[in-house]
Amino acid sequence: MSEFDDLAVSTGQTRPTTDPLGPAIVIEICIDIARHRHGDWNILYALARAERSTDTSVFPVL
Repeated sequence: MSEFDDLAVSTGQTRPTTDPLGPAIVIEICIDIARHRHGDWNILYALARAERSTDTSVFPVL
């Protein structure tokens, strides 16, 4: 999915319309990778409590 966006940006085109399920799957995969690498609490802090986050490498995931 991110390749679609990268290609569109690099060629000055509009990102193609995709099934909404595609980005949802990619988001789930990225969150799962981040959870595996950094743990649930660090993900929660990065998403909702930045002032408590001590791990600045949580995002971006890839």
